[in-house]
Amino acid sequence: MRVIDINCHLRGITAHTSSAGALAGPAQRHSDEYHIANQRTNSQTTLGFLGIGIPVAVIGIVSALNPAHAQSGATPYYSANDGGTPQTNSDGKGAIGKFSIAAGAGTVATSELSSALGYSVTVNGAKASAFGANSTADGAETAAFGYKSKAFAASATALGALTEATGLAATAVGANSSAAGEAATSVGFMAKATGFRANAVGTFSEASGAGALALGTDANASIDNSVALGAASITNGTQTATSAGTTTYASATIAGQTYGYAAGAAVGVVSVGSAGAERRIQNVAAGLVTATSTDAINGSQLYAGISNLQVQINNLTNTGGGSSGGGSGGDPGLSQQVGQNTADIAGLQGRMDRITTDMNTGFATLRSEMTKKEKLANAGIASAAAIGMIRYDDRPGKFSTGSAITSHRRQAAISVGAGYTSESGNWRFSAAGAFSPTNWKAEATVGASATYTWN
Repeated sequence: MRVIDINCHLRGITAHTSSAGALAGPAQRHSDEYHIANQRTNSQTTLGFLGIGIPVAVIGIVSALNPAHAQSGATPYYSANDGGTPQTNSDGKGAIGKFSIAAGAGTVATSELSSALGYSVTVNGAKASAFGANSTADGAETAAFGYKSKAFAASATALGALTEATGLAATAVGANSSAAGEAATSVGFMAKATGFRANAVGTFSEASGAGALALGTDANASIDNSVALGAASITNGTQTATSAGTTTYASATIAGQTYGYAAGAAVGVVSVGSAGAERRIQNVAAGLVTATSTDAINGSQLYAGISNLQVQINNLTNTGGGSSGGGSGGDPGLSQQVGQNTADIAGLQGRMDRITTDMNTGFATLRSEMTKKEKLANAGIASAAAIGMIRYDDRPGKFSTGSAITSHRRQAAISVGAGYTSESGNWRFSAAGAFSPTNWKAEATVGASATYTWN
């Protein structure tokens, strides 16, 4: 019989074949299959692989070099170790779905175009894939990569040991991370995204509000459409003595006079810290100061307002010092001037309070815009890097696929690509796409290339 010894390397699979006589029984066959280093006499074949091409390469080697298995259509375990106990797929029939692949003891691929690789892997869903011991992909176009990873909803992706993606089109990346909300994304160890389209990025980060973003270690965004920015930052939608939260704050009464504020309603909040662990926002550009402005204001603008107030107070003092009078014959004009000065000071104080309030509102808006622009830029860089990381098989006539994951300034991106080299070896084609989640929308990058060798 012909015995196959498969050695997997980082960049290729080497298969050796050798001839051996009839074996006495299962124990002897097992011994001979694993101790034939000195009996290899025939050809050596090397096949490149990348990403999900591993099972295809193994099947090709086994079919080409083992005629007995090729004729019977059964390839037990694809040289997998069952621990001495026959399990599901021991008859080479774990690939149940049309065009499916099942490689490993206890492994099944039940749906069309599905792929399962590893010990006790289960794939139930068209075009779904699962790789790693005890991993499960249950749903159309789901993907689970890593030990005990689980993708349980259509188009969900779980990447890393013990990850779980249970929401529709959800993505969980990092050991023990989970994404339960629809279109939610979690990235980092123990990161959790449970809100609709929520994003949690960072170790132990959690985003439970719809459209919320938790960015940083232990960051927690529980309020809808809100951002927890920085380690241990927490969002709070309730009005307190120090914050209006998400309640409407459209006016205030100062010194008996009511003032209206622009943009008094808030759809969410941005937090850069927590009670007792506040942070300063630095390098803030000057914002517009008008009755309807929603820009953030920096310290220099506040200083200018206070300086102007001081000048007016000094002018009032000089005006009062130039008049004198007493008794019933006192100057009535002086009393009128002092009364007017008092009213002016109260009005100036009211304007200063309004400037302070407007400045706080502007700071919140500026933080939101700064975060948005930075995330969009970092998402594009991460996506471009992810596409560039994919490597393809350049050998003539080879079609290969690949995937990569990158991170740039806490913005992750996942890419998938495919490449083909013509039979002549002159033409090379490739196409790839990358996905990077943000708080506002999913950023996608795609590209394709064609190369021709002239000599």
